[in-house]
Amino acid sequence: VKPAGIPSLRTNALKKMPLQMSSLEQRTHPETGQSSLHTTGTFAAGQDICAFKPKQLLSQPTMYSLQVSKDTHIELDPEVLRYANHSCAPSVFFDTAAGKVVALTDLQAGDEVTFFYPSTEVKMAEPFPCGCGSSCCLGTISGAAQLDKARLQGYKLNKHIADIMLS
Repeated sequence: VKPAGIPSLRTNALKKMPLQMSSLEQRTHPETGQSSLHTTGTFAAGQDICAFKPKQLLSQPTMYSLQVSKDTHIELDPEVLRYANHSCAPSVFFDTAAGKVVALTDLQAGDEVTFFYPSTEVKMAEPFPCGCGSSCCLGTISGAAQLDKARLQGYKLNKHIADIMLS
């Protein structure tokens, strides 16, 4: 049984937009060893950066999974997308219904790709103190369930998060 919203929509999205990972690369900080994801080209706000699909369906969240419906999480394919770090001022949106990563801001080659984890996650498998440094930093990131409706409404959210948290 396929969970609602996957993988049929992703399959259709992938036919239109191939997995072009030449637009993204994983980098490792030489001092901290922390991995991050960066663009290798330029993207305008609203532009599709790449497609993704489920590598594996999961019933529970993991550190690297993406929640795509109320009860379903996926491991991402391409796997390099796991290196997209969180930011309270994100540069991209992981559209779980369409199976694509979309630029929220104009991006130049070398810019870090970040997304707002609560836009996909009700409850994080591993909450953490945010270090994004933005003026709107939320402090601890543990998922959408820990944020009030007013705060969530300031972000682009996936339908499953909006349905669960804003209804």
